[in-house]
Order: sequence, then C-alpha cells, then structure tokens
Amino acid sequence: KHRATIAVCKSRDLHWGLLATKDHRDINLASLRLLLVADGANPWSLSSCDQFLTVFQSKGLRAEAICPCASSAEGLTVSVRRPGREGVNATGRGVLSMSALSYGVVRVDQENSLTSLTLQDCGQVLPGAVIVIVRMEGSPIICKTDEVGEILVSSTGTATSYWGLPGLSQNIFKVRPETEDGKPVGDGEFVRTGLLGFLGPGGLVFVCGSRDGLMTVSGRKHNTDDIIATVLAVEPMKFIYRGRIAVFSITVLRDERICVVAEQRPDCSEEESFQWMSRVLQAVDSIHTVGLYCL
Repeated sequence: KHRATIAVCKSRDLHWGLLATKDHRDINLASLRLLLVADGANPWSLSSCDQFLTVFQSKGLRAEAICPCASSAEGLTVSVRRPGREGVNATGRGVLSMSALSYGVVRVDQENSLTSLTLQDCGQVLPGAVIVIVRMEGSPIICKTDEVGEILVSSTGTATSYWGLPGLSQNIFKVRPETEDGKPVGDGEFVRTGLLGFLGPGGLVFVCGSRDGLMTVSGRKHNTDDIIATVLAVEPMKFIYRGRIAVFSITVLRDERICVVAEQRPDCSEEESFQWMSRVLQAVDSIHTVGLYCL
C-alpha cells in the first residue's frame, strides 16, 4: 500500500511483528531497502532479526535490507550497517565465549554451545568519524585487538556536554586516549559512548553490552542483559511476565552480588514457582559461572 523504502524499529517490534499473524497475509516488504534496527546494543536483536527474516523472506524482505546500528545518548549514532552491501566484510557475526567475555577478552567459541554468545555486527563507523576501544577502568588506555572495552568516538555528530554538569562533561566528552606508555593518541578529543564492544575484521563494530548494565562480581564482568536473556530462556511464559524482570547488583561484604526480580503470574502456584527458580539458579550458574544472591 505505502511502498515504504525505509523503516525504523526496535528488536522488540520485530518480535511483536511475528506474533501479529493476522496481518501477515496481505503484507509485501519487497520495496523495503533499509530496515534499521535501532537497538543494536541489545543481545536479543540477533535472534529477533533472524526470526523476522525467516518469516518475512517469503513476503519479499531481503536479508541485506536488515541493518542494525549502535548508538547512545552521548555518541549518538556510532555505526550502522549499510543496506545492499555484499562481500566478505559487508556483515559479520561472531560466536564468543561468555567466560572469556567476563574477563574482558574476545575468544571464539563453538556454535550452539550453552556458554557462548552469538553477536551480529552493528555495521561500520560513520564517514568522517574515528572510533577507538579503551579499557573500562582507570586511564583511557587503548585495548589490544582481542580485548573488550568501551567504545569512544570522535566526530562532529556527537553530543558535547551534559547541561550544567561541567565536571562530568569533562570526563565523558573530552577524553584523550593513550597508549600503555601514557602517550596520547592523536590530537582530537573523544566521547565515551557507554557501549562496550570491540572491532572485528573489516572495521565492523561489535557491541556486547553497555557500561550502565555492567556488574563486576569477584573480578569478573557480567552484563544485566545477558543474565536477563538466560532467565527468560528457562520457559518463563507459565511462571512470570516476560517484560517485568529486573537484574541489578548490590554490595555485600565489599563485593557485588547479583539480584533478579521477576513478577510471578497469579495463576502460578508457589511450588511451581520454586521449581522454576531452582532451574534459573542452575542455568545462570552453568552458563555464566556465577551464583545469584537473590531471586
């Protein structure tokens, strides 16, 4: 009807689009040149994109039209996958070891392994912009190629400050990356995006979490989104509401401990709920090698 060529959505919209089966009959997505998935930092966006493509490929949707991007309030759009590109470095995905990621290291893992995390790229950096990956703690030292760090961007298209907060603005918007010797890299100033990730082959940007969702337990880093994904994988539909779940950490005896809060369905008995909780505890322990303090 509209013959739209560009559409913007979140991965959750793709998920709900799959459920609205009544509307699928008359739809034709052949005119769509760019389907911009606007929450590329979300670990679920990969499965949402894959499922959406599987269902709607028969309705004219092209695989190269699906374009994830990485963005934040401070860095604005950091990178975006270009539509219609083909070739070796046009798109990429990596199967990474969750255990290695918790130590801030990129290690390839076996596909379909329970302890692996599959990521899709968020495209290449925008024209005229420069990005570097720096360590999350201490001075902004540039990471090695196999280290996960915070993505910094230098571009004319970023935010410049927080209103009325000069001290915080200096720390976020005027960062000068340096080498391990303490020498500054380049002349320009960089902006902290709050996104955690690494650079893949061909300059592809991979995002595996955000600084806000980072919890450090016994020296290892875990992302709240990854824990939520594991909790939701334990057949939650009968026991809890999917969208009503929170993961955070509290300090106990000078270390962080992970807490999960989920809203129980009214028709779920206490016994069923306890069985589900025990399965969640086992799943988080075996996949992330970390114990939950409170569920």
